[in-house]
Amino acid sequence: MESLLYTISGLPVHALVVHFAVVILPLAATALIALIYMPKLKSQYSFITTIAVVLGSAAVFVAKQSGEALSEKIGTPVKHADYASLLTYTAFIFMVLTLIWYRSSKGRKSRVVTPLGHTTVLAAIAVLILTFLTGHTGAE
Repeated sequence: MESLLYTISGLPVHALVVHFAVVILPLAATALIALIYMPKLKSQYSFITTIAVVLGSAAVFVAKQSGEALSEKIGTPVKHADYASLLTYTAFIFMVLTLIWYRSSKGRKSRVVTPLGHTTVLAAIAVLILTFLTGHTGAE
């Protein structure tokens, strides 16, 4: 029996999920950076951005798992797999930081960026870089 994460209706799951991860997570990371440094946007967009970070991080996890199922059939691109592992851990850390930032900044009107905000931005930048590197090596 084939793995559930290998194909859906004959299409590789990895090819389907990767597009979700590559679009949603970088978009959410960019939006979160804007929210942290432009607090007037926070009240309107922080909830939806936080949801997008969670969904994007989940998509990265599913893309990693489906990529492993695919690699059993076609071989493992080592560099791509290494970047994907780093991205999975980084996306998880980014998601946790985002959830903590969302909870701690909810209702606060301060325009001062906290150390947590700066740390979350650094994690967002790491996610953006690793998403690019993972996608680029996968496309090669």
